[in-house]
Amino acid sequence: MAVWVLRLALWLLPTPTLLRVVARRAERSGGRVGTLPKHLAWAVARVSRHVPHASCLTQALALQLLLARRGWSSRLHLGMGRDAAGTWQAHAWVECDGQVILGENGELGRFQPFPDLHQALSRLP
Repeated sequence: MAVWVLRLALWLLPTPTLLRVVARRAERSGGRVGTLPKHLAWAVARVSRHVPHASCLTQALALQLLLARRGWSSRLHLGMGRDAAGTWQAHAWVECDGQVILGENGELGRFQPFPDLHQALSRLP
């Protein structure tokens, strides 16, 4: 359900607004309970196959919300990089406990992360 909701929210809301909402929710995570982060990441990736246009950003935001609801803190990363043809591409990935748990596509090294996303979002109106 979270993947569907986030996909719709990305269509309807300005991206900075949605990123702030998810970041605030992730900051308020409580004690760790229930499902392990890697299992949630697997579930989000699996469900996303059936959600039209469920991009890496959609999946990363959904996973961050699900992790926060279960008390796991995580970091959403956004980055830019060029593919083999030299075309710019964006990518989103999620880290939990210092490990990438969603968005490791084997080419993560070619993406330069944007500066600290949480700091940048906190400065937006």
